[in-house]
Amino acid sequence: MPYRETGNISFITLLAFTFSGQFLFKFFSISTNNFRIAASFIILKIGYDMLQARFTNTKLKNKEIKTYANDIPSLRFPFPCFADRVPLPMELC
Repeated sequence: MPYRETGNISFITLLAFTFSGQFLFKFFSISTNNFRIAASFIILKIGYDMLQARFTNTKLKNKEIKTYANDIPSLRFPFPCFADRVPLPMELC
């Protein structure tokens, strides 16, 4: 079963980083606060890239470009209270 093997490898990797994490932080002289700041910048960059919704650099046919453009969600979709098509009671908002 490939799922069991994947789970075992993930568990071993998690254990390895659990026990070697402090050593890696000390070796590269990274504090926990520095790690938090760097992680927040990375998450901010990922979120900003997701908001831009740019096309990829791969060559796409015209039909694929139209399909790709239609699959990009609007910003109102994560907030169902503001979506026109999804009637929800205000208690759920």
